[in-house]
Amino acid sequence: MLKTERSQRVLPVAFLLGAGASCEAGIPTAKGFVGSIKKSLHRMIADREDGSKRRVKHEGRWKRDDLKEMRKLLRAWEKQNDGNFDIEVLMEKIQEGLVLRSSGSKSPKKPRLVQKFWDFIGERMRAQFREATPGDVKYLEPLLHLPARASARNEAGRAILKVFSLNYDLVVECLCYAVNIPCDDGFGPVWLDGHNSHRMNPPLEVHLRKLHGSISWHRADGNNGDGRKYFRIPLRSGAKRKKLFANVHCEPFLIFKDDQKQNPPGPARAAIEDFRRTLHSHDLGALVIVGCSLRDNSVTQVVADAMSQNTALRVAIVDPDHDSVRSRLDPHNQNPRITCFPKWHDKEPQLSLFKGKLYQVRRGKPRKWSLGDFLKTNEEFRTWLEPILGSN
Repeated sequence: MLKTERSQRVLPVAFLLGAGASCEAGIPTAKGFVGSIKKSLHRMIADREDGSKRRVKHEGRWKRDDLKEMRKLLRAWEKQNDGNFDIEVLMEKIQEGLVLRSSGSKSPKKPRLVQKFWDFIGERMRAQFREATPGDVKYLEPLLHLPARASARNEAGRAILKVFSLNYDLVVECLCYAVNIPCDDGFGPVWLDGHNSHRMNPPLEVHLRKLHGSISWHRADGNNGDGRKYFRIPLRSGAKRKKLFANVHCEPFLIFKDDQKQNPPGPARAAIEDFRRTLHSHDLGALVIVGCSLRDNSVTQVVADAMSQNTALRVAIVDPDHDSVRSRLDPHNQNPRITCFPKWHDKEPQLSLFKGKLYQVRRGKPRKWSLGDFLKTNEEFRTWLEPILGSN
């Protein structure tokens, strides 16, 4: 028998996930993705220069001269943004070039190159973000174990766990698939503005809202509010544009420019509104921020406003570099309702920066930070979270 809305209850804990939550699934961070683009360019140029016949699928159409020009353009942009260059900055630069192209620039060569670079980035992004499989995301299972156990102990009906993500990847969807927990991302076959009639009857259901779009989201011309229609197409495909029924073409819908983040269109706008409503609800006891740098000022402001108005709201920051994350939310380090994990004790491994990556240092030897290990073994985090879940 299907449960009705009355038998649902929202858990008093919500999660906000950033790139750090997806790293162990093989998804690069914002800066790491630029490094991945560089490696791809270098490898593909080398293949063509040494006459290699090796070609990865979808790579054969790229010419050596175009690849070299892309690499030159990437180096120039990286030099302009020294120390603050990641995939979002790169895509903003490309968008600026595309605007130049559409305005009828007198320098057509560069805008045409930028269009090719845009296609190249999109191809690399779709390939890399779709590589995660259910087996790759097992490390995140403990993130759902406590809410699931708390829900099973409560006989009031199915529990809703709200998860908000700034990532384009499909890690959370793969996780829910792997552990047989339904994931409601706000879509039916077509985005229905939050009204999705498909219901199931598990003890726990994840409501996933993506604030910056998704690699599985696509946008096509239409008349849905902002003049577009939105679809979720969870397929593994390298195609940049897809042809749907009624001869409709659609392309991936991702948000990376600051002005888009401030005023997002379509389903991303509905997601940020849901995020705001959830955090301002007095039924919410805690927000757990996992692997998120809070560099998006629009998201950080929503969290800060909610903490000032909802005085019962507590925040946990799970990140090896949690001090820098906290400084964006609490510059003076004075808010007692913000707790950071892991708590570095004298007897525990300390944090160190090694070749641009965060490591734990144990007995003088660096070891990569592992979110999976933390979720499995950190009793302090578990002790902090369990009473909040038990209060519902």
